[in-house]
Amino acid sequence: PSSPGASRSPEEYKTTSPNKTLTVAIDMYSFGHVLYGILTGKDIDVYENPQKTFALLTPAMYREQVSKGIHPKVSKDIFQSEGFGDDALLNVLGRVYELEPKKRATSQQIRIELENVYKKLLLLQRE
Repeated sequence: PSSPGASRSPEEYKTTSPNKTLTVAIDMYSFGHVLYGILTGKDIDVYENPQKTFALLTPAMYREQVSKGIHPKVSKDIFQSEGFGDDALLNVLGRVYELEPKKRATSQQIRIELENVYKKLLLLQRE
């Protein structure tokens, strides 16, 4: 990785050359961690396993999962009610957690999507 820390993007783990080329797409992956924390109230190093118990991810476990394209998931169960904003926010999370950096959403795309979510939620609130 380019700097200390366990929570890296897939391309940071895949690129071991000292002359590696990284793009701003790694920042969007990091934004996914921020959004995940906002939506769940959890850190990304805690995951829910099939037994429905929570476990702490070690840096090596995190690296292995991310390298395979596995990222933190958000269950729809966390939302108090179903609505447009819920699906839209989960969609944004999926777009910034895209495995391939060239397919990952840009900050401009996400800004537009979040603005649209905000505007639609304001309209729903007024109804």
